[in-house]
Parts: sequence; structure tokens; C-alpha cells
Amino acid sequence: AFLEDLVNQRRKMEVEQVSKVEKKKEQDITEKYPALKEIAAKNAALGNELKALTDLLEQTSKRDNELRKQASDLEMEYRSTQRKVEIAGLKEALGQVLLEHYKRLPDPLKFEKQARHLRKQVTETGLRQIRYKELRRQLNDLELDPSNYLKDVPKEQLAELKQPLKELSKSKRELLDKLISTDEAYLRALSEQEVMLQRMQDVLRSYDEFLSEHLLWVRNTPVIDWQDLKKIPGELRTLFNLPAWTEVWKYFSQQLSGAYLFYLLLFLLVLAYWLRIHLLTALVASSKEIAKPAGGNFSATLKALFYSILVPIVPASLVLLLAWQLKQGAEVSSYANALAEALYWVWKPLYSLLLLRLLACRGGVLEAHFHWRRSSIIRLRKAVNFLLLSFMPVSILTILLVHLGDNGLGGVLLKFTFSIGAIAQSIFIYMVFHWRKGVIAIYMQQHPKGILWRTRWLWFPLAVGIPLLLVVLAMLGYVYTSATLLYQVIDTLWLLAGLVILHQLAEHWLLLSRRRIAYQAALDRRKAMSRKEGEELPPESEPGCEISEPKIDLVALSKESQKLLTAGMFIAAIIGLWLIWAETLPALGFLDQIPLWQYTSVVNGVETEVPTTVGDVLKVMVLIIATLIATRNLPSLLEIILLQYFHLSAGSRYAIRTLMGYVIAATGIVLVFHAMGGDWGQIQWLVAALGVGIGFGLQEIVANFISGLIILFERPIRVGDYVTVGESDGTVTRIQIRATTILTRDRKELLVPNKEFITGRLLNWSLSDQSTRLKLAVGIRYGADVKLAEKLMLESAEEHPMVQGEPKPFVYFQGFGDSALLLELRCVIESVDYRIATLSELHHAINRKFIDAGMEIPFPQQDVHLDLRGPLDVKLQPE
Repeated sequence: AFLEDLVNQRRKMEVEQVSKVEKKKEQDITEKYPALKEIAAKNAALGNELKALTDLLEQTSKRDNELRKQASDLEMEYRSTQRKVEIAGLKEALGQVLLEHYKRLPDPLKFEKQARHLRKQVTETGLRQIRYKELRRQLNDLELDPSNYLKDVPKEQLAELKQPLKELSKSKRELLDKLISTDEAYLRALSEQEVMLQRMQDVLRSYDEFLSEHLLWVRNTPVIDWQDLKKIPGELRTLFNLPAWTEVWKYFSQQLSGAYLFYLLLFLLVLAYWLRIHLLTALVASSKEIAKPAGGNFSATLKALFYSILVPIVPASLVLLLAWQLKQGAEVSSYANALAEALYWVWKPLYSLLLLRLLACRGGVLEAHFHWRRSSIIRLRKAVNFLLLSFMPVSILTILLVHLGDNGLGGVLLKFTFSIGAIAQSIFIYMVFHWRKGVIAIYMQQHPKGILWRTRWLWFPLAVGIPLLLVVLAMLGYVYTSATLLYQVIDTLWLLAGLVILHQLAEHWLLLSRRRIAYQAALDRRKAMSRKEGEELPPESEPGCEISEPKIDLVALSKESQKLLTAGMFIAAIIGLWLIWAETLPALGFLDQIPLWQYTSVVNGVETEVPTTVGDVLKVMVLIIATLIATRNLPSLLEIILLQYFHLSAGSRYAIRTLMGYVIAATGIVLVFHAMGGDWGQIQWLVAALGVGIGFGLQEIVANFISGLIILFERPIRVGDYVTVGESDGTVTRIQIRATTILTRDRKELLVPNKEFITGRLLNWSLSDQSTRLKLAVGIRYGADVKLAEKLMLESAEEHPMVQGEPKPFVYFQGFGDSALLLELRCVIESVDYRIATLSELHHAINRKFIDAGMEIPFPQQDVHLDLRGPLDVKLQPE
């Protein structure tokens, strides 16, 4: 660094000398040779550029040295902290030190911004080098033929200007060479600075992960006891120090004397508050618009949501403006700074709660647009008002105590205020999520078989108990841990609220679309009826014109739309949870240091004892849960995508979805096995033994499983096909691992092992063609007109809408029966699904035509002959 400073100083002195020389030359040549003024001025400009570039190079070198020192200091502090943790462990005293180090960490965004600026400078330097090289090429042309640059100079003066022009060219060449070499040095300095920035970012990231990993597990304040209660009066005196708060008011009043920007922003907020009344009026108007018979317009819902978002901005902005004004000034007192920090923190939850309360107001978005029950809305308003009156004031007091207390997070009163806030959050969760008394009670009643209802005994106590657990942790001294986790729990609640609003908005759009289509259909039917009756349809806008809107269940949606909404919300929830809890995840790395048992594994050809830690067990549990969720939801999402973008049959989509589920399950099993430390070498003998056992004891199950895979790949049957297996027939509804489900015409589900479809005889009525042939046998009396009967039967078939024109239906004379002349009608219909109904309708049509034509259908007749050549023997016997 010392040598670099010497080199930079020497380079700077040389450049300053060159710049002075070029300026002197420009003055002399301008006086003696006015024709060369422009060329001399360009040389002087290049000299100024060289001076500026040298200054940039010097600044870059200094910045590089500063970054190198910062990175070295941070690395030394990082290694020192690591050694302290290894030697002392996670002690209480060390917890406060780690917290102070975490607060002093530089902002990584600042270095990212510097890296972007650095890349921009590298690009500009490269372009500048190209320009300098182009100028040097043009200088060669000037030396070869200087007359092109002196076109306006008389010929008698050319000889006189050649020598000074040659000197200017030489000076310009030297300047360009120095500029190019300085630019190359500047580019090298930028590259070194980029390396230092990357090093700084790497160290900062590693240090941040290390601190995040250990801070949540270390106690940073003493455990509270009865002796600590004696400190509360002193902390109360510090918090409610009247002279100090009077000074804050005087300081704030003095600032207002010349705070013109503050008054301008305050005026805008007052104007916005006046406009707030008009926004509320527009909100009510949009709620009325949605109740129109035509189903309203989705833009009305968007307007109502937009107005609801705008209205709470005024009070939240006022809080933010006060916090900003308190921060202005050269010297800000500790009390003013504490109040500003509290207001800075509180404006976001204040805005969120006010927005939620406005959404739940009478005639608001939840009631008028999303059609929530009045009881649920009232409960939600009560819960929000409870948070506004309890959590918000306590949060302000907690932030004030953090910045005013001498012990940082170790204040006794701070622990109590934090605990009250956490208890308020727990009560709020109870008021919202209780399955009988909460906001979601009606939803839970409407979905008694849903996963939320079935698992309420698990998630509800967990949700209510987490804030209470944080209270216990705070009292035990884990204040930082409790505050961090409570903040992320609050963010998770707001994420859930946002997802509910988005889900309701998407669902509302789908419902409005369906209702508008149904209303238009009702309107078209009314017009058709009016035309049939010869009446004129009154306009929709006329008074007294009432169009009966068909009732549509505002909760029931199509299965495809519901699946798509659920999948979208699921993906959004995963992304949101990851963004919220990503900072806490490194702390789980501490669990990798707690071994449970060990197993032997070959690492680089050497057998090594590898521990299985608590972290590994948690990873396995997360993988199992993720596999179950993915197996349940991702195949359905894939089916929806196939339905939207590919023209595939229902059977093809089902086969792809089922195979996708198998692939996800198999991948999850492999990942779980790998997370447990297993490899193929450890289980190959177990697999071989299981293979033998399966071959003898489970061969039927394995045969059915393999047959199921063959069915899915070869597809001799598909979901929706009408099949006959043995003496049973019906529609295929599910193809599972062991058996296939067939729904018979008696609405009974028949489970058929998959093996029977592969090894046995199978009749698939709709494998390659959905159409099927019908046979109708009819008998007419002897002596009837056969041609007329054939004509009537053929007309019945041709008039039926389900009978296909190709191949054409036909009737043939089958033969002479015992009691009738036998005729048979044969025709083809589109699908086997309409077989029974079409047979019945054709029988009715033929019977009706035969009756109209006087054609008789005989019943079976028998002749009885009695032998009367002798007496009949008649006997009467008692019963």
C-alpha cells in the first residue's frame, strides 16, 4: 500500500506537470499560429482528461486499500468470534457480545450497490480505451498527410505550420499513450477493487450466517427473578422522564420554525384526509354497483380494494412524517431518536391493521364483494380493534425501552412490555382461528372434511402457543430470540391475510364471470319467449323490468378452478414463508452439532464414523412432509396445466398425473434415504432378501403393481372407459397401485385387481372408438306388412339425435319365429354412455309408430290339443 501511494503521487505530479505544459503550449500556439488553435485545444483537453483519470486512479487505489483493511478487520473479528464461541460456548456474557457484533455488521446492500457501480465503471473504461485508440489511429493519418487538417490555410503558410503541427502531434501521441496506460492501470485497480468487494461480501455473508446461527440459541440477558422487580421503578422514571420529553417537544417546536418541507407534506396529508371522505363515498358506491342484476363488474371490486388501500395511507403517513421530522437536525437527543425509531417501526403494522379494519367495515370489500357472513366480519373487526388498542401501544413502549434503557435488551420492564405484546398476539390468533368462536368458524363448518378441520387439534394449539412460548423464552433471557421469532410470526400472519385476500379476489372474479354468463343466458331465454309470444321486450333499464337472475352458489366453483386456485396459493405460501423465515434458517445449522447416533460410512475409501444429528432428523421430517404435500398437490397442478395447454383426453391426463405422483414419491424416498446417510452398498443385501421374500409371499401384490404400471403405460383401459370384465361391466373411475375401481350401473364400486386386466380377457367398449352398435329385435304378427314395419323402425332410428348417419342404420328380416315375424334394427351411436337411454327412447319411438300405423306386436301363442278318443280321467283330491 505504501509503494502504491508513492507510485500514485509520482504519477500525479507528472500528470500535473504535463497538464501545465499543454496549457502553456496552447497559449503560445494560439498567439503565434491561430490556425492550430483547435488542435492545441484538443491536446489541452486530453491533458485535463489525463489529470482527471489520474485522480480517479488515486481514489480507486485508496478505496481498494480501505476495502482490504475492512475485509481483513472483519475476517479477524470473525475468526476471533469463532474462537470465543469454541472456547467459552454459548454463555450469557458472550450472547451480548454476539448481539453487539451483529448490530455493527455493515449493510450488504451498500456493497452490492458499489459492485454495480464498479461494473458500470469497467464498461465506461473499456469504451474510453477504444476512443483513445481510435484517436491514436487518426493521429497516424495526420502525420502522413497533414494537409487534410489544414484545408482552410493558405498554401504559403503550410510550410510555416508543419513544424509546430509536428510538435503538437508528438505531444498528442504522448498524451494518448499516457491516457491508454493510465486507463489500463485504472482498469487493473478496478479489477482489484472488485476482488476486494467480492471478498468483503463473502466474509460478511459468512459472518452474518455464523451470528444468525448462534444468536437464536444463546441467552443474551439474565434470567428474570424477584430481585429484578426492584429495577422497574427506576426504568419507569427513565421512560417517563418529564424534563427529557419536554426537551423533545422544545426541540421539535424549534425545528418547525423553518421546516417548510414538513409544512408542505403536512398540507398534502390534510388535503388527502379531506379527500378520504370522497374515497369512502366511492367505496360505498362500488359496493352498490356489484349488486346489479347482471352480476356487476370486476372493476368495481378492484376500485373498492384500491380505495381501501388508499384511505389508511393518511394516518400511517402522518406517523412516518413525524418520525422523519424528529430525525432532522444536527444533534438529536436520545429521547427524540427513541421516539422516532418507535414511530418508524409502528407505521407498517398501523397501516396494515387500519387496512384490515376498513376491508371489514359495513359495506366493505369483505361483505359486499366477497360475501363474507356478517358474524365473521364482526369477529374480525373485534380482533383488529383489540390489536390496535393493546399491541400497538405496547410495541411503542417496547421500542422506546430498547433505545432508552442502559442494559439494551436486558431491561426488566422491556421484558414485561414484550410479553404483553406477545400475549396480545396469542389472543388475536385465538379470536381469528378458533374453529367455533373465531373468524374462520363458518368456513370450518362448511368444510367439515377439510384438512384444516381434521388437523385442528394440531395447528390451533401450536399457533396459539407459539407467542406464549416466546414469553417464557423472554423471561429466561432469550429476548433477542423471542423478538426475532415474534416479528416473523407477525409477518407470517400478514402473509396469510394477503393470501386470503388474493384467493377471495380470484374466486370472486370466477364467480362474477359465471354469474354474468348465466344472466346473459336468462336474458336470451326471455327474449326468445317474448318473440314466441309476439310481445316486445322492455329495455333492461326501464323501471319495472325485472329479469329473474338464476341463483348460483357463490361458494361452489368448478373443480379445475378450485384446484388451480389452491395450487397457486400453495406455491405463493411456500415462496412467502421462505422469504420470511430465510434469515432464521441458518440458526438451524446449530442442530447439526448435536449427535444422536453414529453409523459407519466409507469416505474417500476409508471407513469413518459419521454422526446422525438432530438437524438430520429434522431434515428427514421436512422431506417426508414435503414429499406428502408434493405428491398430493403437484400432480393435480400438472393435470391443470395439461388441460389448459394440451388437448389430451381425461384418461391420458389421469395416467400422466398418476405416474407423476409415483415419480415424486420415489424421489422423496430416495432423498429421505440419502438424508439419513444411507447408500446402496449398505442396503443391497437387505434389498436382495426383500426380493426373495417378495418373490414368495407378496408375488400377487407385486404382480398387481406391475400390471398397474403396464396399464398406465400401455393404456388398454383408461379412466372413463366403459369395460366388461367377466360378468361385470361399468366405467373405470380410478387406476391405483393394486386395483382398478369400476363404477357399475347400479352405482356400486367394483375393485378389480390389475392383474386381471393384463392376464385375463377384457372387453373395452371405448378403447379406440367411443361409438357402439345397438341391436333392437322386434316381432310383428304373421300377415303384417313387413316393408312398412321396416320403414317405421328405420324412421325411428334416423329421427333420433344420438344415432349416427354413418354407418347408416338398417333393418333386416331376421326370420320366422314361433309367434311372430322377427325384425332387427341395427344402428351406431356416439358413445357407450348413451346406450341405455338411446335403447329406451328407440323402443318408445318404434312402439308409438307401430300403434299409429295399426301394426300389432304379437305375444307368444301355444295350441293345446286334447285327445278325445276316450273318456277323460278326472280325479278330485283333498288338499
